[in-house]
Amino acid sequence: INQCLKEARDCPAEVVTVFEDEFSFYRFPTVANIYAPAGSEQPVARIVPGYNSRSRVAIIVNAVTGKIIYRQRSRLNVPQMVHLLEDVRQTYPQARVINYIQDNWHNVHFHPRQVSAAERLNIQLIPLPVYAPWLNPTEKVGRRMRQEVIHMHNLSDDWKELTRCVSAFLDQFTNGSSELLKYIGLSPG
Repeated sequence: INQCLKEARDCPAEVVTVFEDEFSFYRFPTVANIYAPAGSEQPVARIVPGYNSRSRVAIIVNAVTGKIIYRQRSRLNVPQMVHLLEDVRQTYPQARVINYIQDNWHNVHFHPRQVSAAERLNIQLIPLPVYAPWLNPTEKVGRRMRQEVIHMHNLSDDWKELTRCVSAFLDQFTNGSSELLKYIGLSPG
């Protein structure tokens, strides 16, 4: 992983290193203690009757630019993950090498169709060690998304708006972000 990061920083036009991870979010807000200014109206998690819908988001973050590519779907399966690989190659068509670092969700990330697509697209799949989320900076993108959008949200009666808010949060990083790189621990300084 360190070698992939070094190569990407040394030759950003030729080598791209990205980290990938998936997250779920639900129509019902996550509930826990939070901080609020004294004397202000305290936030309340509104839960309306009905089913607790779920959405999945696959997020890819460029380790050098902070650029995010993502897919938001009701479920993520092998075909969706193959399309995500195609999105990465389309985003970086001139890259000689694309290092695609991900966890060990073997039945999807290393499915034969996923491996075949990676070979066809000239993308190198690099597994993280099992149960090592601290090695994937994309986990911190998910944490920030939960803190700023999902935790204690008041949109349990407006699923479409909640999914739009998640997209808007991620869209702010689609052109890259040095601030995001610093937050997730990939800033070279």
